Amino acid sequence: MPPFFRSPGHGRTTLTTVAAATKKKRTLFNAAAAVASVSTSDERKQEDLNSLVFKLCREGRLKRAVRSLFCFGAASSPASYGVYCQLLQECIRLGAGKEAVRVHAHMAFSGFPTDVYMANVLLDVYVKCGCLRRARQVFDGMPQKDVVSWTTIISGFAGKGLHGEAFSCFRDMLRSGVSVNEFALTAVLRACSDAFLVGEGAQVHGVVLKASAAMPNLCVDNVLISMYVRFGEGDCAQRVFNWMPERDVISWNCLMPGRVGGAEGFFLFNGLLEDGLKPTDITFVNLLGVSASSSSLIMGQQVHAQVLRYGLEGHQRIGCGLINMYSNAGRLDHARQVFDGMTVRDTILWTGMIDKCVVNGYPALAMELFSRMLQEGISIDHIAITTILSSCSSAKCLERGKHIHCFSIKNGLEVITFVKNSLVTMYAKCQTMADAQRAFSESSLTDAVSFNALISGHVQAGNYGEALGVFCQMHREGLHCNHISLTGALGACSGQIGDACFTDNSLLGEHIHAHVVKSGYELNLFVGNTLLTMYAHCGSLASAEKVFEIVAFQRDAVSWNALISSYGRFGMDEDALKLFQRMHHACVPPTSLTFVIVLSSAANVASLDQGKQVAACIEKSGFLSRKSMRNALITMYAKCGRIDDAFRIFDNMRDRDLVTWNAMITRFAQHGMGKAALDLFNEMQCSNINPDSVTFVGILTACSHVGLLEEGKRFFESMIRTHNIKPRMEHYACMVDILGRMGHLDDAVKFIQEMPIPSSSLQWRILLSACRKHRNSRLGKLAAEKLMELEPEDASSYALLSNIYAYEERWEEMANLRKMMKTKNLTLRSGCSWIEVKGKVHTFETEDRSHTQMLDIYNRLSELTNLIEDNGYVKDLSYDYHNVEEVHKHANLSFHSERLAIAYGDISMAPGAPITIIKNLRICGDCHTAAKLFSQVIEREIFIRDGYRFHHFKNGSCSCGDYW
Repeated sequence: MPPFFRSPGHGRTTLTTVAAATKKKRTLFNAAAAVASVSTSDERKQEDLNSLVFKLCREGRLKRAVRSLFCFGAASSPASYGVYCQLLQECIRLGAGKEAVRVHAHMAFSGFPTDVYMANVLLDVYVKCGCLRRARQVFDGMPQKDVVSWTTIISGFAGKGLHGEAFSCFRDMLRSGVSVNEFALTAVLRACSDAFLVGEGAQVHGVVLKASAAMPNLCVDNVLISMYVRFGEGDCAQRVFNWMPERDVISWNCLMPGRVGGAEGFFLFNGLLEDGLKPTDITFVNLLGVSASSSSLIMGQQVHAQVLRYGLEGHQRIGCGLINMYSNAGRLDHARQVFDGMTVRDTILWTGMIDKCVVNGYPALAMELFSRMLQEGISIDHIAITTILSSCSSAKCLERGKHIHCFSIKNGLEVITFVKNSLVTMYAKCQTMADAQRAFSESSLTDAVSFNALISGHVQAGNYGEALGVFCQMHREGLHCNHISLTGALGACSGQIGDACFTDNSLLGEHIHAHVVKSGYELNLFVGNTLLTMYAHCGSLASAEKVFEIVAFQRDAVSWNALISSYGRFGMDEDALKLFQRMHHACVPPTSLTFVIVLSSAANVASLDQGKQVAACIEKSGFLSRKSMRNALITMYAKCGRIDDAFRIFDNMRDRDLVTWNAMITRFAQHGMGKAALDLFNEMQCSNINPDSVTFVGILTACSHVGLLEEGKRFFESMIRTHNIKPRMEHYACMVDILGRMGHLDDAVKFIQEMPIPSSSLQWRILLSACRKHRNSRLGKLAAEKLMELEPEDASSYALLSNIYAYEERWEEMANLRKMMKTKNLTLRSGCSWIEVKGKVHTFETEDRSHTQMLDIYNRLSELTNLIEDNGYVKDLSYDYHNVEEVHKHANLSFHSERLAIAYGDISMAPGAPITIIKNLRICGDCHTAAKLFSQVIEREIFIRDGYRFHHFKNGSCSCGDYW
């Protein structure tokens, strides 16, 4: 409205309105200015915070940077995306888990919106900082998870050894419908490989096959090859390798450990070169590793040549591989040349070379290298100390070990548990258990290894009680008893049982067995073998057999040897031979110990057929070159009556030791070949082999069996005066036997009474047997009385004296003795003979009628008896000690066990084949005469090994010359 049209009052109203509007505008302007000012201020502060955080992170001041979040302005205000990402990346770089937690807390407190990307960043931070529990919380709280989320958590679990959780997350990832990528696959495959999850690895492989059509990935295929190689599935690894559309050097390197063997290694190496790839240090390390494991020197040298060709000889890892390969092949000199040629040698290389010197039996060289290591200023770590301490243990170099102990104290290494354990082991192996105990007691951090070292040391030193005490202490302190602890404790039980017949130790062994079961070690092979040995030592063969069956699916040669030797120790030689056959059928390669045990069992039952089979196995297995094998074969052939075969082996040996000479001298003596035994003794002395106590037992036995009284006395004196060997019970028994056989019974009694050591039942039993032979009841009664005092429960003394009375027809005294035996509930061993026919052992007792062919046996025996009677044989009834009519004495003598065995052998074996018989008692004079005549009429050699010696019957005569 124009001014001149306005009314008077209208001007005032208009001015007021304008003034109000102007004021409002000013207010709005000021408010807008204020808002703009605040916004500009916040932006300026944010920019300042960003600059400060980035600056502090660049300077490595992470804690100050995180603190600035809470100090720079309001703590409730969220920082920018960039600030949080920068801080979290710095947390990853420094591994600062605690600072990551503070950054995460600020984000949550300030209300910062966390999307999938930021959640994945947080997840990655926690995983890489080792905070898996918080990573799992973030992961579980994510409303949406993408492939990065799953891959990150799977990798985290796999990296921390939580392989089961990694596979479980991978399975959940598949169920959620998220497509897997190569990172998730490689992570879960590595988890399966590390945890040896064979079935799970195969399932992941199935996922790979489904995904590979759309996205074949070289890295995934390489990890698959590596996994199958680790599982020992070389063929599967090869198939994966063959299916790969492309390969790199890593593919070849992954395959080599699973397929390399001899020439195949270079086949793969050439394939790598044909693909136009250049081998890396890993390639040669793998080739050298397999060469070392197979001890293939030629292949290892070829690899070495290739290393030189590619100029990688100075690489530390390859140098270690070459040293390992050459030392495993027994060429420590070549390993030393490689070591000396290395221009850069770190602690690992020095320690590896020292270790190979120790392993190959050169402790002095190991000490020399350790000294050089110190002179060159190489850093000595606890591994080097434990390695050099093991060299002191093997060489029993106690003083050097003490010097190393001092060095470890000066350098503060003795507080490390590994070093403490090595010190305990070193002192224990050097048989200074007091020092071992001191090193153990001074350690404040004893673990199971420390206890195990002390237990093993006490067992090796024969301190079985102390070993069990340490085991109990270990149990009281709540430490986990592993298989080493348990085998040591069980070994201590076995040692005490075998050493001193502790009645409580069998029960203690059962308690430890219960602990074995509770600890889950019952199926452990080492523990099972020790349990088996412990039960066998205490005579509980039933328990030993149960343990043997428990470890049925993982038995090794030690398991079989333990039970076979147990059977042999308790006289169950036939069972031992049967078990050896089971071992052969189970395709378990026998060891040299197996063969020694089985040959002993075959010899004990005179099983020549089985002995020859074992000998063939020995030759096939390549053990025949060992002296222990040939010594065992000498004993086997001799005990089976084949002294000629035994001497043939002896004569062909050029590396005879004392055991060899003793075996042959003793066997000649047992076969009544006294002159041959003495000639061999003279030859032994000419060979500069000094005799021992066993040698003189054989020589004195030879003198006894052929009646060389003066020679026996001379050898006995020579043993004492010339060879400084203190006589034992066996030597005194041999002298009593020499005197007794010659009829010098009074001298024998005087000799026993003048012995410098208390007489034993052995001497009196030999004297009583001589009194029976020479029909001397006066001294026989004296010897019997002494025997009854020493062994009142032994029925043989009563039987021998009873036979003397029977020969003198002192029937009343004999009846009194028999009555006394009945009162004391004493029973005599009945005569028993064994014969092997077609690999089966047949047993006969006197007047035995249990055999399936008994009718044929008795008919043939009757025919043979008639034949020898036609040749002048007359029964010597004095060898029947029953107070019966002569007709009954004739019958009693006719069916002794050895006669039945001879008759069975004659009808069962090929014409002219020798008959070998074992008899548990001394053959009687009448059977001895009959056997001579039997050998003549049936035109066979007959070998009878009785409880005292061998008899070779041939053409009507015996090798003993009727002096037995």
